[in-house]
Amino acid sequence: MRALALLQGLLNSSDAGEDAAIGHLYMLARTFRQMLVILEKNVRDSRAIWQALWQGFRMPPFAADDLIKQARRYKSRRELTRALRLVARADLELRSSPPDKRLVLERLVYELASEPKPAAPVWSTGQLSFET
Repeated sequence: MRALALLQGLLNSSDAGEDAAIGHLYMLARTFRQMLVILEKNVRDSRAIWQALWQGFRMPPFAADDLIKQARRYKSRRELTRALRLVARADLELRSSPPDKRLVLERLVYELASEPKPAAPVWSTGQLSFET
């Protein structure tokens, strides 16, 4: 999988190696949050991104078009919030001192690149509902 190869390259080139994992997650979470805002506000070009993203959350103009293209790959808010939940779970796992931080990041990349599992039906108080 290309994403795992990119992760390996990123981790191998980092000065801090595995210790930089939380910083990488921070940047990933920030990017997903930016894409969520772009999707929700239906941003179509780099000029509109400055009105959509608040101060301190903006990016350089040369990166805006790429971020807009990335955001448009997601079809719904649900896909982006799923990604944010996966990143948050990995962050919590990294902060609890796992034996192998690289494995936590590899699992995150795999989950982000995989299709979400369909919701499982749950029976409660006589009504059928779906877990997400």
